[in-house]
Amino acid sequence: MNAENSTEIAKDAAQTFFETMKQPWFIILMMIFFFPAGLVLLWVNKDFTQARKKKYTYWFVGIFGALSVMSVCVAVPSEILSKEKILQANELWDEGKQAEAAILYYEAADWCPDRYQPLLYGRLLDYEASRGNHEGVKEVLKHRKQWGGGNIFDPLPLPDCQTPEGKAALEK
Repeated sequence: MNAENSTEIAKDAAQTFFETMKQPWFIILMMIFFFPAGLVLLWVNKDFTQARKKKYTYWFVGIFGALSVMSVCVAVPSEILSKEKILQANELWDEGKQAEAAILYYEAADWCPDRYQPLLYGRLLDYEASRGNHEGVKEVLKHRKQWGGGNIFDPLPLPDCQTPEGKAALEK
């Protein structure tokens, strides 16, 4: 393959790509999957009338706005319920009813607010380790890593284990 041939192929590919970007189906697809780019493509495309551009913009802004509001409406109550379960579990734990508390901690784990994560995962590790349930310990640590977030900018807080068994399980 010579240089002229590869240059022609690259030019053809770029031309095909730019032609595809002008197609209405591609613009709508971009508005669905990558809204900002789709919106820009819509407004620079001369094939759409001003009225049609406004109509599509209003529709997609409305849809994404509604989806954003719905996600907040689901997440906030779930966090509130999770917090209530954690508080109930804390009372049970303090009364010495660790098995009942562990059930509530497990139920609350998926939507656990960040500030309760060290306590929740620490108590679950304490509970599973004190029972000698090594598979349970692995599952708690796996769940913590999967749902607890954490990355280079926001590391996971260490579980607040209180028992020697829990601390030993955390170190493994």
